[in-house]
Amino acid sequence: MSLDVSGSASCSSCAQGYISPGIGASTCDQCTPGDFSATFASSRCEGCPFGKYSATVAAWRCPDCASGSYSAPNISRASGATECTKCEKGRYQVQPGKSMCIDCEAGRYYEGTGATACTLCTPGYYSNTNASDSETACPSGQFTGASGLSECSDCPAGKKSSLSEGSSACVDCAVGYFSETTTSVCSPCAVGQYQSTVGMTSCVDCPLSKFASAAASATCIDCSGGHYTSTEGSTECQECESGRHRDDSTTHCVDCEPGKFTTSAGMRVCTECAAGTYTNSSGNTVCDSCDAGRHFNETGATVCVDCAVGKYAPYAGLVNCYACDIAKYSMEEGEHTAHTLKTS
Repeated sequence: MSLDVSGSASCSSCAQGYISPGIGASTCDQCTPGDFSATFASSRCEGCPFGKYSATVAAWRCPDCASGSYSAPNISRASGATECTKCEKGRYQVQPGKSMCIDCEAGRYYEGTGATACTLCTPGYYSNTNASDSETACPSGQFTGASGLSECSDCPAGKKSSLSEGSSACVDCAVGYFSETTTSVCSPCAVGQYQSTVGMTSCVDCPLSKFASAAASATCIDCSGGHYTSTEGSTECQECESGRHRDDSTTHCVDCEPGKFTTSAGMRVCTECAAGTYTNSSGNTVCDSCDAGRHFNETGATVCVDCAVGKYAPYAGLVNCYACDIAKYSMEEGEHTAHTLKTS
């Protein structure tokens, strides 16, 4: 549309937003979108400066592009912008009237367009490049514990990431588990080992006379009486051999002491020799009978004693010696027969 100034007695100035096409013009031409004329009686329109735009004809000024948008030169038209462009994904502009947007820094991102600020990466996520339009979850075994980070950190040994991905913290390995290096999972203690404390980097061998038959054990189990382990880190207990025993006071099997025995393997305590029997050495599986001429009338004997004078023991294994009958005698200790008195 043109402004008609014909029929005037004198020349009129073209209004703002209009220009004179030349000498002798009868009309003023409108500035096209993207251009403006701020003065009266102008002969040319100017393109809107960078960061501004003009969307209408006959513009006398170019408004600033709003925050979150920009305008750049229109090369194809050789004039100013007719509209502003929203900042692309991963970019922002906080100020109005700008000719470009700014990349979101590492640790920040923006998913949409037209951002006036970038979003901080949430804990458990990161972005390690500029102009990112998304945040990335920390992989297994890593974490970020704060907002706006550009990289994830490894979980220290003894801990694991709290989630399969996107962890904001690491948690201690539970009892019965451990981790030596960065990991997303804690490993169970092997059989024969245990761990009773959380957050540990290794497991411990079960001590002597204790065992762990299952993986991921928090404690070891005591061998029952009469059983033992010959090495640390055992997965099962062995029976004490016959002639030996183990109670809770020791970690290993010990020989039955003199006067005691065991006939079977796996015994917690040894049995005292019965009256009339004895052992005078350690580690016995049976007790010996007292020889003829000897006896012992209590249990747990380590030696037998000779029959007293006037008594005898005709058999082995007697608890008490026999007294000599009338007309019989024994003149020495340890007799196994009674002598008959001779008559004249």
